[in-house]
Amino acid sequence: ENQKWSWRTIAGIGVSVVVYLFTKYLGGV
Repeated sequence: ENQKWSWRTIAGIGVSVVVYLFTKYLGGV
């Protein structure tokens, strides 16, 4: 079974979203 959405993929996307929101928040302050 080839899982395309592995925990590593989800974690990578999660980190990217967090970093994006974090930098956007800092840019707005």
